[in-house]
Amino acid sequence: MFYDIEGTVLSGHGIRTTLGNTLRSLAYAYYYIQYPYTDKYGKLTQLTKKPWDDDRFFVMASGDDLVIVGDQDILSQIRLNALKLTARDKS
Repeated sequence: MFYDIEGTVLSGHGIRTTLGNTLRSLAYAYYYIQYPYTDKYGKLTQLTKKPWDDDRFFVMASGDDLVIVGDQDILSQIRLNALKLTARDKS
C-alpha cells in the first residue's frame, strides 16, 4: 500500500488533520488490540484477529487523537498490551 500525501496542517485542527497521522494512529491501536497475551490460565490468546470487524469495541481516530470505546475488561487488556509494547521513558 502506498499513499502520496502532500501538505501540512496545524496541530489540533479537528477537520484537516492529515490522513497519514490518522492511519498511523489506527494501525497502532489495531496492533495493540491484536497483540497476543497470556490469559489467567497461562494460555496464549488474543482479543480478536480483525479488530475493525469486532463489535465489542469501537476505535475512532482523527490525526494523532485516538479513542477506543468498549467493555472495561477488553479496554483493560488493550491498555496492558499498549503498556507492554511502548516505552515508559525517553532514555
